[in-house]
Amino acid sequence: MTSSKVFKLSDLPKEGVKIIELKGFEIALFHVEQGVRAISNICPHSGGSLGQGLRVGETIICPLHFWKFNLKTGKSSNQPTYCVDTYPVTIEEDWIVLELPEEDLEE
Repeated sequence: MTSSKVFKLSDLPKEGVKIIELKGFEIALFHVEQGVRAISNICPHSGGSLGQGLRVGETIICPLHFWKFNLKTGKSSNQPTYCVDTYPVTIEEDWIVLELPEEDLEE
């Protein structure tokens, strides 16, 4: 696992979302009541930007075909076999820090 400081928490408003690119990998950060969630920004169904979807609590709805994904688990409630990657988040001195598996990072 690789830790990366990716964005300042103070720059992500409550209930806000930020799409970032980390070494070619798109990640959507969501500032939810429970903290910050980080998931792959790309919907596995048809490639929609999940960060541009409608969020209802801990669920994000893809803007293309309305598939729903849990921000904590990544699981789809529409198709249980579909899932998006989720990434552990910690906060260090106002920085959002992500843990990414090495194989997800482009060299």
